[in-house]
Amino acid sequence: MTTARGRREAAAYLIGRNLLARRACALVGISRRWRGYQSRRKEDGLSWRLLELAARHPRYGYRRLHQMLLRQGAKVNVKRVRRLCVALGVKLLVRQKRKRRGIGVSQPVKAEYPNHGRTILCLTGARMGGN
Repeated sequence: MTTARGRREAAAYLIGRNLLARRACALVGISRRWRGYQSRRKEDGLSWRLLELAARHPRYGYRRLHQMLLRQGAKVNVKRVRRLCVALGVKLLVRQKRKRRGIGVSQPVKAEYPNHGRTILCLTGARMGGN
C-alpha cells in the first residue's frame, strides 16, 4: 500500500465498510481531494513501440527515438519519450573515452639541455629524493 493507487483503493475499501471519508483518508494518509483523482495518462502502446525501436537501434538516444516515433506518425512530446525511456530502462550507455597522452607523443620528453622544463630526468630525480 505504498503507491498512490494502493492508498486510494484502501480508502475506497474503508469507505465501503461504512467508515467516514474523512476518517478513512486520515488513516490511509491521503487528502480527501486526492481520493477522487483520475489519472489522465494515455497508454496508446507507445512504450511497446519505444522498446521495439530501442531493441532495433541500441545506439540511439531518446532524442533520436523521438524522431523515429514522429516519422511513424505518433504525436508525442520529447519529454514524454525521455520519461518513458527512463521508466523502461532504455538507456544509451556512455562510451568510455580513451586517455590521450598528446599528439604524436609516446614517451615523456627527454632533456635537451640543463634545467629543460619537466622532463623524465626531473621526475625520476624527484622520486629518488634528489633535487
